Amino acid sequence: MSYKEKLKPKVPAAPPKGAAAVPEYKQGVQPQRVTDADARIFGEKAVEVARYCFHCDAEHESGLWNFMLPDVSFIGPLPGMDEVFGIEAYKKAIADDLEFWFDYYDEKYFLLFSDGQHAVVTGHLILKTRPGEQIFLFVKQRFTFFFINVDGVPMVYHVHISDPDNISTDEAFPFRVGSELRELIEKIKQSALSDAMTKLHNRNFLEENYDALNAQINAAAPAGLVLYFDLNGFKQVNDSYGHAAGDSLIRSFAAALRAAAANFLPHSEILRAGGDEFIVIAPQAVRRDIRPFTHEVKAQLCERVYNLKNKISFAIGWARPDGQKSIKELIAMADQRMYRCKRRQKAER
Repeated sequence: MSYKEKLKPKVPAAPPKGAAAVPEYKQGVQPQRVTDADARIFGEKAVEVARYCFHCDAEHESGLWNFMLPDVSFIGPLPGMDEVFGIEAYKKAIADDLEFWFDYYDEKYFLLFSDGQHAVVTGHLILKTRPGEQIFLFVKQRFTFFFINVDGVPMVYHVHISDPDNISTDEAFPFRVGSELRELIEKIKQSALSDAMTKLHNRNFLEENYDALNAQINAAAPAGLVLYFDLNGFKQVNDSYGHAAGDSLIRSFAAALRAAAANFLPHSEILRAGGDEFIVIAPQAVRRDIRPFTHEVKAQLCERVYNLKNKISFAIGWARPDGQKSIKELIAMADQRMYRCKRRQKAER
């Protein structure tokens, strides 16, 4: 029996139904307080999921995808996998992966960081090639998993696997501590607040900075705007041109929002809400800024995706603070208006 068969991990608790993405934040729901015990338990779950994912990968089992967010990012050692975004793109990237005579020789998992909402698991796998019964080569791969808590289940949103080393079996795993470790943890915490594809802030950033953003937008009332954007035609681009084109469109739209905001909505915060939806929080904006801003967004987007400009548009909704509504209530109002805009656009086609 191989090492892998001896240590075959148990199946972790499955993610809740519908937890294929970070859940939408509900109106009025405040972030939960996390105790040290919660953080430890979540970290232990993350280690369990990391082991399970590697097992599924080695056995080509579909359970691998059950614990990955749809827009997971992956950096790996194989050609064409330097930077892969999304489960579907990842599946395509590994479809032509060569089959080697690999068998586990050793594996180690270290919980590097956990605060109950995020976790980082690092470690190594030592594999041996086995043509027949003759050991030919030992290979070590170092890895780092980044997790987000989705309804209590650690969901992978980034994986980094280093280039493999040819090694002897008694090599010690290098594990840095002290100031370098603290710096790494801080970088990891910051990366959890940003969207890997667009480099914009994400929903986690909204939760982490909720009080400050809420105070800022309400202090400006009756000025200030919260805008909600949704791309039209995104699914058709994915279906017609592939996920790489879809990823490129998302990055182009994020860049268009940045450029337009720099010209018309200074001191605004732009977030990727998820998928093809974006939020702009602009404390100094007024209603008359909406039209020139959206015209500039459209112009900037057309410059970046000129070949798709006749296939792409966007819907927008907005809300103004009154000093009473929370920023989540304002986002919900803007979201509702965006969907009304989307329905109106479909009716006009």
